[in-house]
Amino acid sequence: MSVVNNDATRASVGSGSWAIHRWAQLGLAIYLPFLAVSTHWPSLQIGADARRVTSVRADKLMHFGVFVVLTTLLIYALPAGRRGFGRNLAAGTILAGIYGYVDEYTQQWFMRVFSFVDVIANLMGVLCTFLILFVGQTAP
Repeated sequence: MSVVNNDATRASVGSGSWAIHRWAQLGLAIYLPFLAVSTHWPSLQIGADARRVTSVRADKLMHFGVFVVLTTLLIYALPAGRRGFGRNLAAGTILAGIYGYVDEYTQQWFMRVFSFVDVIANLMGVLCTFLILFVGQTAP
């Protein structure tokens, strides 16, 4: 029977990436419950007048930004191990995309409305994060 030495594991992963992984886990543990509660709070309105065009744009930008952060946290919070960053990139992107749809769909059960445009904004945030990190990973 062998015992895994955490210090050796940290050194093999790299101290910088291990720290990023731990901070991402902590961030996700705080961010995800906050996101779930805030998106399901009955009658929560962002902005003074939701009918104004600027409020609608701000709402979609907020959806986009929230899912950029969520996707980034998911990708870096997943344990890399031997799988490498590519698998974390794929898994985090898929999980964030699924969450983006499910979160929007379940809002209708809490006196909110399902908006397909919000789902698109969520998925655009997920996709942009994926593309930026994918290009950054493959760049020489």
